Amino acid sequence: MLNQKSADISHLYNGTSWDKELCVYDYVPVVGVIEVRDLPRIGNELSDFVLATADGETVTEASS
Repeated sequence: MLNQKSADISHLYNGTSWDKELCVYDYVPVVGVIEVRDLPRIGNELSDFVLATADGETVTEASS
């Protein structure tokens, strides 16, 4: 669980444009509370920008 100092720093970055480009849904706290949406998995997904600019590897078969 985040302590108050960590939570304050997290909210500091929450309003930056580069932070908003990371995910499809922008969760912004209102009066200190973030509303959790009823979405599958973790409730968010990586944006097209992140997927297009990320370094990645594709695994085609399991190694032994």
